[in-house]
Amino acid sequence: MAAVTQIPNHDTIRRSYYDRKVDAGMGRKAALRALKRKISDAIYAHLTADARRAARSEARDPGGQSGNDSASSATGSHPVTPALRRSHSRVATNPTTGQPPAQQPRPPKTPHRTS
Repeated sequence: MAAVTQIPNHDTIRRSYYDRKVDAGMGRKAALRALKRKISDAIYAHLTADARRAARSEARDPGGQSGNDSASSATGSHPVTPALRRSHSRVATNPTTGQPPAQQPRPPKTPHRTS
């Protein structure tokens, strides 16, 4: 799509690339394929450069706020026993999420009668 939108604009670098390919003896569709490849190569180069830049910045700085560590004042503030009755707590005594759902048997197929 990006290559097709570049061709009508006669004053762009991509259009001059397309025209050079056509002048070199390529067909119009082959020149369009070459233009698509050139655009995708440029996009890929930008994506890999961004990924490398992000990896370098993560290696230098872990991010987050300064002074942030796992031993903050909020850790360990949960009570050992639930404040409500156990039936109201989120701790499930009979977990049901790991079991597959029960399947109902299908009724037998009956042949269709034509009259």
